[in-house]
Amino acid sequence: MQSVSQKLNPERKGKKRRKSAVDTSEDINEQSELVTLSKIENVCKKMRHDKESRLATVYAGREGREKYSKPKDKRQNSHASTTNKEKLKNKPFMMVSKKYRSKTKKSFREKQIALRDSMIKQEKNNR
Repeated sequence: MQSVSQKLNPERKGKKRRKSAVDTSEDINEQSELVTLSKIENVCKKMRHDKESRLATVYAGREGREKYSKPKDKRQNSHASTTNKEKLKNKPFMMVSKKYRSKTKKSFREKQIALRDSMIKQEKNNR
């Protein structure tokens, strides 16, 4: 029974291949398969554009959209003053934080102290 390699290459018949007998056509194919560095160097990286071309792309992108800006004031009269709630939004939080703290439920002791202080103040005013 013949082995597979002998069926494929009947002239070899189990002899070792010498270096001189190796086909050089395989080496040529391997060299042609190699890709030079210059061919793959800038595959992922886009070439940098100059400033004018970048600005041109920016302006081209802006053409089809509305402007991004603050929403227009909801007031009917633009000269009307702001409400107290709107003013609170612009105040520093530390100035307002005490007010929000008092909105929370007071403990029994805090209620006691507040009642005592108010009664003392009433007595002073009645004199």
